[in-house]
Amino acid sequence: MATPVTSSQPPSLRMLAASRRFIRWLTRPQVTLSLIMLVVMFYMIIIPLYRMVQTTVTWQPQDLTRFPDVEVGKLTGFHYVRMLTGVLG
Repeated sequence: MATPVTSSQPPSLRMLAASRRFIRWLTRPQVTLSLIMLVVMFYMIIIPLYRMVQTTVTWQPQDLTRFPDVEVGKLTGFHYVRMLTGVLG
């Protein structure tokens, strides 16, 4: 049976034991698969969703053809109003 980690042991041994416990926990299949799925979800869902919201709440260079006096990058609600009340809605 392993000796329990007590406060009488040096900090380096306690750190080593803690890192081994962490690596043992990290290599469990459910934890590893969960971390992989989180990375995939972030890459395939969160980043595109952020880009979509960012481009719909700011003026884009393509909007200069309709509104030549707008500043590209400024905040706007035009795209949402057009989607909800215009011909597209």
